[in-house]
Amino acid sequence: VNQYFCTEEVEGWLEKRGKVNKGFKRRYFRLFSNDVSEGPVYLQYFKNQSTKSPLGSIEVGKLQSGEQENVIKKLDSKEFSIFDGVRAFILRATASEEADHWVE
Repeated sequence: VNQYFCTEEVEGWLEKRGKVNKGFKRRYFRLFSNDVSEGPVYLQYFKNQSTKSPLGSIEVGKLQSGEQENVIKKLDSKEFSIFDGVRAFILRATASEEADHWVE
């Protein structure tokens, strides 16, 4: 996630804290870009792995790489936040290594 361009496919299960209900829900996440060389990068989340339409997306690629360290923060060994300019999304992995993979 912490790259300006999406150069590899990253996808998998994470838990996302709700905007209204502060509990965590398990969602399937995919890092997505229309154009690797120029387009914005989105972290889309789905109800499950086979769902075609995302429940939502977080635009992470339009940010300049120098700004991203302030936007993507590791909260603890398994949790990290992504601030898209409007909202802070709190995400949680099942293991610290998995969280590190998403943050890198």
